[in-house]
Amino acid sequence: MSQGARTETEDEPSRTNAAAPQLVISELVPEGRALIPVQTAERTYLAVHPEAELKQLVQELNDHIQHSHAVGFTVTYNGAMETRDRPTV
Repeated sequence: MSQGARTETEDEPSRTNAAAPQLVISELVPEGRALIPVQTAERTYLAVHPEAELKQLVQELNDHIQHSHAVGFTVTYNGAMETRDRPTV
């Protein structure tokens, strides 16, 4: 994701979970779209158009999250569920 896209920490080694999606600003996102998910072997990138309107971006991000959950790409954490016993240290 280097041509036409850049991140604030592009030169720094990643300190985040490699499985977590990374947002990038990219002029390669087609006009009329605010967000395009891009899957690589290493991680998922969410490319955002630099002039995207916030309302459209939120809607497309919600659509992406719902789709990811529906196809099993993401799993929701339910904090209200009963937790298992933790070992004492």
